[in-house]
Amino acid sequence: MKADVAIVGAGIAGSALAYHLSGEGLHVTLLDGDYPGLGASGRSAGLLTSQHWNRFDVALTRASQEMCDHLARDEEGGVQRVGFLRVTSLEEDIPVMRERVHTYLKEGVMAEFLEGEELSSRFPSIDSSGLLAGVFTPQDGYVDAYDITSTFASLARERGVAMAMGNKAKAVEMRSSKAVGVETPQGELSAEAVVVAAGAWTPSLLRESGTPLPLKPYRTQALVTAPVTDLPILPMFHELPRGLYLRPDQDGLLLGNGTEHDEADPGGYNTHADFELYAKVAAWATERVPAAKDARIARGWAGLCVATPDRFPLVGEVEEVEGLFVLAGFNGLGVMRGPPLARSLAEALLGRRPTFELAPFHPGRFEGRDDFRIREGFTLR
Repeated sequence: MKADVAIVGAGIAGSALAYHLSGEGLHVTLLDGDYPGLGASGRSAGLLTSQHWNRFDVALTRASQEMCDHLARDEEGGVQRVGFLRVTSLEEDIPVMRERVHTYLKEGVMAEFLEGEELSSRFPSIDSSGLLAGVFTPQDGYVDAYDITSTFASLARERGVAMAMGNKAKAVEMRSSKAVGVETPQGELSAEAVVVAAGAWTPSLLRESGTPLPLKPYRTQALVTAPVTDLPILPMFHELPRGLYLRPDQDGLLLGNGTEHDEADPGGYNTHADFELYAKVAAWATERVPAAKDARIARGWAGLCVATPDRFPLVGEVEEVEGLFVLAGFNGLGVMRGPPLARSLAEALLGRRPTFELAPFHPGRFEGRDDFRIREGFTLR
């Protein structure tokens, strides 16, 4: 088997990269041990909010929103723009929120700062007891991350990308400091360029290939309720400092966030949500949304995100290894960051100027640093 570009990993980033490279006259192969979207991407809450702690992610999320709307096969498959409300019970968060609103407005994002009774008057279906302030971005929404991922992959296949599903990469083949292909159980896939976009498997795959990078998988969890009778219209809702969020999910709610700050083993982690999370999040959701007091948790799961030292992803060519590229380390923001950065990497591989400058995400920027604390990317600061 031979390809111009071999993409390892059919999550949202890898599938988006395959899509953006398709139809360009290259022989592209997308390989994965499973099928598109059945890993971490399919376990994502699919949040697409502009409320970030840095300007770059604001722009990335807006680009991802536009891309998801364009990609949707029908109106229901696009971004469900219910708005995003982030609230706090801490005085120290208020000046930061005011500053964030100023930034969002400068970036062209509709945003409102709400304080005190404004919260309860604007969102009467949410019990705002103890909450001091919040920021509401009405154009934000969510997507079905599995659907978006599989759509990227399907369109890439229709445009000529070879799909090697059920073919898990074992290592990147290298010769004289150059990537020359991918070793798989079905033999070697030769390639002029190899892009590792394997999510939580990226760190171990790169280590096996002798090119370790500072990436740490960590576990996060979510729950979904059964349908709730007469559930009011709700925005996506994130409460600080509890770190918990909810969003509408068909006729029920999707609830999170059971993030753990310890490094996880992608080959042996618990894929089920913890019982403690069921009790904690269910109690919080029924406290904040009284109409959901009789809600029943229907299912829960856990997935893996990948952290980096500065909470920004690694995107680009690996230092001192010609032809080896990485697209990973989204720190829990894969749906927001993955598609636009995949497009930019595709543009760079095609010799074009990337829509988003990739230099700040160069994989070699940490000089081998691997001793760092896992921090979430989905925060106020």
